[in-house]
Amino acid sequence: MRVIVAGDLIITGPGPDILTVDAGGGSRLFTVSSGNVEIAGLKLTGGRMVTRGGGAIHNQGKLTMRRSGLTGNTASLSSGGAVHNTGSLTIVNCTFADNASGGESGIFIAEGHEIVLNITIERRGNKIAIQR
Repeated sequence: MRVIVAGDLIITGPGPDILTVDAGGGSRLFTVSSGNVEIAGLKLTGGRMVTRGGGAIHNQGKLTMRRSGLTGNTASLSSGGAVHNTGSLTIVNCTFADNASGGESGIFIAEGHEIVLNITIERRGNKIAIQR
């Protein structure tokens, strides 16, 4: 399951302890190619990419994440087990746990404008890598 977003979109769930979106290890969950996108109140898990980063999300647009959890996502041969960002990224009140990547980061920010606020990083593979 992979959702490709190419425009403005708001996805709001009841909370990460209530609603889980699970890719089952078959693909990335979301690709944000453009637009203003907000994802809130979800647990994103089971995302997997082999050759590109962002097991759960690859962002090229303007992404805001709120009150969400990203756990158990992988990017085998790249960085950003959970999130690979080449756009604008805002993260507020989110938890990252057990995300893994070949590049050893849970969140990879390659370029763009980033704002990372009030996040919890738990367990392995969840470093934040910023490349400038």
